[in-house]
Amino acid sequence: MAVFINVGGRLGTLTTETLALFKREKLPMPEVRKAKLSDLKQDRKNLNMGSERGQAMIEKSFSKYGAGRSLVLDKNGTILCGNHSAEAAASIGMDEVVIVPTNGDQIVAVQRMDLDANDPRAQELAIADNRSNEISLHWNPEALQENWDNPELDLSPFFTEGEVLKIFEGEEIETIQDEDEDDLQPDLFPENHLQIKVIAGSHEEKIELAEELEGRGFKVTI
Repeated sequence: MAVFINVGGRLGTLTTETLALFKREKLPMPEVRKAKLSDLKQDRKNLNMGSERGQAMIEKSFSKYGAGRSLVLDKNGTILCGNHSAEAAASIGMDEVVIVPTNGDQIVAVQRMDLDANDPRAQELAIADNRSNEISLHWNPEALQENWDNPELDLSPFFTEGEVLKIFEGEEIETIQDEDEDDLQPDLFPENHLQIKVIAGSHEEKIELAEELEGRGFKVTI
């Protein structure tokens, strides 16, 4: 079945070639501009509650080394990534922000003309950037569970089920790294045992069912 479209007053057929052409067409992007950090909006749905020690690290990093990586904003000026960095910058009086509009198919690189990769200050900045982000990461269990249970979202590439269960239960997890594939698989049962997979709905139902089965002597892996 052909699909007909109207482009600029002309009627045409939508094919894979014309679809690819549409994808290549770029809408004009606004120019790079300066704005006030105070004009940006914090993300009320931010899943990272942060930590006092991590926030202090970010502030110290800004004070000693200046700004490093960029924030990510939505089209309305809401901060999607870097909410705590914006807070730290504002707390030490940094209020000017350079906004680089993009549609997501380009990487925005912050080039620090005052730094050389071989200088100690640049090396310290790289360490401070990674370490402060690591220490300031503190997931909001309720908000993360709401996202995890949302059928329109797929967070499985970023969390194992064991990791999110730890967060839901209020436990801290280590910085997420690639886990051995064997660690993600349940223990194998002897051949004379029957292994059954049971699918539950919400996280609460999983926990309740697991406790009930364990109470009856079953071995349960969530």
